[in-house]
Amino acid sequence: MCHKQFHVIFSNCTMLFEEGALKGSRLQVKAIIEHISHVHITPDTPHLTVVQYARAVALLLLGGTMCPDSSGNLVSLLYLAKLEDIVAARNYSWGSAVLAFLYRELCNASEKGKAAIGGALQLVQIWAWSRIIPLCPGLGVPRVHIGPHQIDNNRVLPEVWCNVEL
Repeated sequence: MCHKQFHVIFSNCTMLFEEGALKGSRLQVKAIIEHISHVHITPDTPHLTVVQYARAVALLLLGGTMCPDSSGNLVSLLYLAKLEDIVAARNYSWGSAVLAFLYRELCNASEKGKAAIGGALQLVQIWAWSRIIPLCPGLGVPRVHIGPHQIDNNRVLPEVWCNVEL
């Protein structure tokens, strides 16, 4: 069986992928995972191979976990520009980039006709759990009932804050 393959070459990083893995300027997450699963790093591995592996893992983390697009299975190759100097990349403010990307995705999601959203939505979920207590899953701490009010994890429910009778 003959597979058509192509190379993604950026700076001194070359990765070989199957045809169909590239969609415009985005690469399938599955193809990156398959690529890095075939690389075995040992103490004898050449430095260039280790750097290429680090770039592939960083690309997967950036585009697959920290700044995923709304498709959920494609990673933008634009991130490779920031990974060209892998040593300098550790000094970038990745947290700020993730939040900026998430805020932009939340803003775009509010537009009429938008059906999908990208970004690190787990951050929105954690924020909601810390601010909207009834959404927070049980943390193993028993709920305390004081009269008609319920207190979870030493925090009072919003109904009590608003003086709403239950």
